Formats: sequence, structure tokens, C-alpha cells
Amino acid sequence: MTATPTTLQDPHGRPQPTPPNRRARAVMPLAMALPVAAAAAVLMDLAYPEVGFWPAAFAATGLLLLALIGRSVWGAVAVGAVFGLLFFGLLVSWTTRYLGPVPWAALTDGLCQAS
Repeated sequence: MTATPTTLQDPHGRPQPTPPNRRARAVMPLAMALPVAAAAAVLMDLAYPEVGFWPAAFAATGLLLLALIGRSVWGAVAVGAVFGLLFFGLLVSWTTRYLGPVPWAALTDGLCQAS
């Protein structure tokens, strides 16, 4: 008796080989995914009340997910950090109007490190 790989059956009863246990390949290289994450952050900021173009939130989410497909853990951390820092920095940019750039930088950095 020889060992055969486990098979699945399709709806018509034909055997189908089991899919390999491999991680999906990244859709784009990391060098391209980081600017895409930055563009997604800017698009997400456009969805907030200052501009109020809410459909941009869907495009931003799609871009960010596209940049994350197939990423390793540390690649996903890098993509998420670029998106999070830029988006949060844009979101709290109103603080520079009253406090100046130093508290804005501290707030952005401090809250991003806390999460």
C-alpha cells in the first residue's frame, strides 16, 4: 500500500487534490505597498468631516487591504505603521493651529506607540 495525498471531492464526485499549506503571495512588493498605504491614509482622511467625501473611505480600505494581501507579519506591521502614522497625523493636524508643531508631533508619536 502506498501513501497518497488526501483528496477532496468536488460536487460531481471527482477527486481534487488538497491545496498546499502555503501563504498567499503578496500582490505587490513592499517597496510599492508602503506608498499605497500612504495614499490610502490620505484617502481615508478625505472621508472625514473636514472634506466629507465619504466614498473615499471605501477606496482607502480597499487600497490598504490590497497592500496587505500575502504580507509577512513584519511586512504587515510596516504597512500598517505607515498607514496609521500618516492617517493619525493628518487626523490630529488641527492641534498645530492652537499648540504648534511640537505638541502635534508628541501627540502623534505618543498615541501611535500606545496602540
